[in-house]
Amino acid sequence: MLRVTRSSFCKLVAKLLIVALVAPMFLWAGAGTARGQMWPTRRPISVVLLEIQDITPLKEGEQRDTYLADTLKAAIWTQLHENRWFQPVPENDLQLELQDTEHYQKPYNIAEQLRLAERLQAHGVITGFVEYLGKDPEKPVVGLRVQAIMLDKLTEEYVLGATVTVYSDPQPGADERTLLNDAIKKAAAELVTKMADYKVPEGVVLLASKLTAVKINIGETSGLKEGQRLALMRLMYDRVRERAELVKMGILRAYEVQRDSALCEVETAPSGVQVGDRVRAIWYEKPIGPTPPDLVAPMGAAGKKKHIGKVLTAAALFYLIATLILSNRATEEPRIRALEATDPAVAGAEYRAPEPVDARLGPQGKLRGALFSWHAVPGASEYRLELCPDRSFARDKTLRLSLAPRFPAGRGIEQAVVDRADADLFLAGQRTVWWRVGVRSDNEAIVRQYGPQFLYSEPQELVLGEN
Repeated sequence: MLRVTRSSFCKLVAKLLIVALVAPMFLWAGAGTARGQMWPTRRPISVVLLEIQDITPLKEGEQRDTYLADTLKAAIWTQLHENRWFQPVPENDLQLELQDTEHYQKPYNIAEQLRLAERLQAHGVITGFVEYLGKDPEKPVVGLRVQAIMLDKLTEEYVLGATVTVYSDPQPGADERTLLNDAIKKAAAELVTKMADYKVPEGVVLLASKLTAVKINIGETSGLKEGQRLALMRLMYDRVRERAELVKMGILRAYEVQRDSALCEVETAPSGVQVGDRVRAIWYEKPIGPTPPDLVAPMGAAGKKKHIGKVLTAAALFYLIATLILSNRATEEPRIRALEATDPAVAGAEYRAPEPVDARLGPQGKLRGALFSWHAVPGASEYRLELCPDRSFARDKTLRLSLAPRFPAGRGIEQAVVDRADADLFLAGQRTVWWRVGVRSDNEAIVRQYGPQFLYSEPQELVLGEN
């Protein structure tokens, strides 16, 4: 009788095949459109069409007519509604929300646009610009230059857009208003079609190291361009909402784009970059009209960094070899491990509210780029930095940043950099800002003693414009 013997290698291969077949089913089942999750791939994207600005240059003494902007907005809304990839929020719902003049004032800043998206349960807010190019002296046509850009609620960056230049069909004998209406319809249709055809590049981090470049799994085939910036996101558990949500952690910039992958440099990432972090590409075209500052950065000249990944990789290998040699000659502390219920740091009284150390404003005394530091807390699973114009820290007036601990054993100084584009707009007109830091833990022993909520430090005052 023949006897079949299965080697351990064959068993391992069989298990890997099972995982490869089953994993996509779980990923598909977990997909959704809740706030803080990746965009839906099989359902429309919910958007708020806020306003279209007419940026046509005016002659001296000439008054701006709102007909062009209003008619174009209505035409774009209709095209969005008819397109299967978009689901525009009804205009009545938008106008009802904008009646809250306490929170919305024209021109709408980034914080107000993000609030609109949150309140109206949309993925993003579309704004745009239109420029009337005039009537052709030789042909009976008029021209328009139109641009639309979408602010993403999750990444707080522009991630989708389109720019078109169109001319009306020749209509001998037609007046200028008739030609203009024809150009508006053509511009709206072409603009929405172009936006629908663009698939926002999204992927995950494959390799993350302090010494080498960050490698992601999207490249030229996904539409990623050299020099394009990407928002870095991490899946974190929100205890208030009792669900896992994506949280923006920083910004990357792609400097070497290959067919199906890319190497990126870190622009900002206070909590570091981890394998498995999500990335979403930021729109690369510069707006043709005025927008809130520091939101869209142009693509840099990344050509000089073509081979920096290879150089850094070689340096990392050299560093690794040197570390292995030196490790035999020196005695080091054991690596930080997860805290157990029997550890003194957990069973004793070392778990506490964070103790603030220092706060330094960013360039030119701005809140964006400000550096906050505090003493690490043993057993911490998450920190929350909160900024508010007053000591109330009311939910609708507070800017919150979630941070992963760098020193879970509590030996070190934790730091956070405010890198949100709307930080200064959020506190516009304020001379001071109050800040505090909260900590929570997932350790069972700590939760039993202190509960699952955040423990906050005493509020600290920071005067804007001073360091």
